[in-house]
This record gives sequence, structure tokens and C-alpha cells, in this order.
Amino acid sequence: MINTNTQTDFFEGTAKQVMNELAHIPDDTVVRLMVGRPSLSTIAHQLQNEASIQGMTDTIHDELMKSLKRDE
Repeated sequence: MINTNTQTDFFEGTAKQVMNELAHIPDDTVVRLMVGRPSLSTIAHQLQNEASIQGMTDTIHDELMKSLKRDE
């Protein structure tokens, strides 16, 4: 299954199905792969680390959370 609602494609399926999808991606493309079913806390920690690497500060995070609470 490919999620086309974002700039990132998500593949979910059997190993064979995922390998078939990956075969259509250029060889020099950087990809990330999660295997199995990680817990929500593991996913949350990974997302938090990625956000930090991409420049999300505590101030930006707090403003984002406030805007979500205000339903903006």
C-alpha cells in the first residue's frame, strides 16, 4: 500500500510485496525500513529523534501543540 497523501511513500505488505515496490525506486534513493510491528513508544521515540535532527526545538514543538489544541 502506498500512502500518496504525503511526500513520503509508505509500503506495507509481505516481504515479497515490499521488495517488488522497492524494485521501482532508483538505486541511489535513500530509504528507511521498519520491519515488524514496533511499539507505539518506539515509534514515538524515533519520530522525536527525527524531528530533533530536522530542527524542531522545544519552542517550535510547544507552538505546534498549542495550535493543535486550538484546532488551527
